[in-house]
Amino acid sequence: MKSKSIITLITIATFLQIFALKAEQKSLDSLEVKVMTSAGYSFGTIDLLLNLSEAYLNQQPQRTLDLANNALELATALNDPSRQARSLFLIAEANRMKGENVIAFDYYFRSKKIFDQVTDKEGLAKCANSMGSVYILLGDYTSALDFHLTALHFYEDLDNNLGIASSLINSGVAYAKLG
Repeated sequence: MKSKSIITLITIATFLQIFALKAEQKSLDSLEVKVMTSAGYSFGTIDLLLNLSEAYLNQQPQRTLDLANNALELATALNDPSRQARSLFLIAEANRMKGENVIAFDYYFRSKKIFDQVTDKEGLAKCANSMGSVYILLGDYTSALDFHLTALHFYEDLDNNLGIASSLINSGVAYAKLG
């Protein structure tokens, strides 16, 4: 009887997961249709590309790269540094997901430079935290700690509890690796 209940629960959980994935794919498909049917290039088009890029990040990093590169091209053409920085950040994230850590670091650095110019503390915090994570992957724990502590200060200024928690955890990892 107990095994029958477990099998029933597993079946229900599997069904719900499949249903959720189909709903998420439908949402992504409708966003892509909006991008393809939007007339001309606008800030809205860039935002749609960036939202799609972010949505694909964990599932299809190459798709994220393609969409973020398109967004970067449009943001550059429209001279929009904030969206350029966000595009560069997503390109970095996708490269990190693909294991291309050195390439990712370069894009994080470029993104960070623009976020600094437009005084975007949230962007600076995300870049610092991600750059610290890349340094951990590359084995440079001292630099990783510096970046994670920098991110922590930005997140504290922003009262961003999730960012604070993330930076503290990552700082702890760097401290542990330092021995």
